[in-house]
Amino acid sequence: MASTSTTAGAAGGSGSISSLYHECLSILNQLYALEEIQVRNPTTREEPTKSPVIAGELARFRIWSANSGAHHPAGSKYSLDYRLQDAAHAKKLLLLVLEKMKIVLLHGTLSKALTER
Repeated sequence: MASTSTTAGAAGGSGSISSLYHECLSILNQLYALEEIQVRNPTTREEPTKSPVIAGELARFRIWSANSGAHHPAGSKYSLDYRLQDAAHAKKLLLLVLEKMKIVLLHGTLSKALTER
């Protein structure tokens, strides 16, 4: 139990891979919603489309989650949290990576929101 609190503390207070995954997914979805490429062609009058780069990253993140079990609740035997319960170092590293991803996504979302004004 002590290793869980240590791991949570190292990742900025988020206690599980699942919770950080869902936070990152939410922010990535917000960034995707903000990101529109203006491709209006005067002759076809096409609507703006979403960024294929962000769409691709969002799809890869969801596929990774489905393959690893990161999206399952921490208490589930299918979760990545459960699978890594005996590998504290690997779990700690993954939590740090997800926390870093969350920070980068927040920065991108904030930057995009500010440039939209």
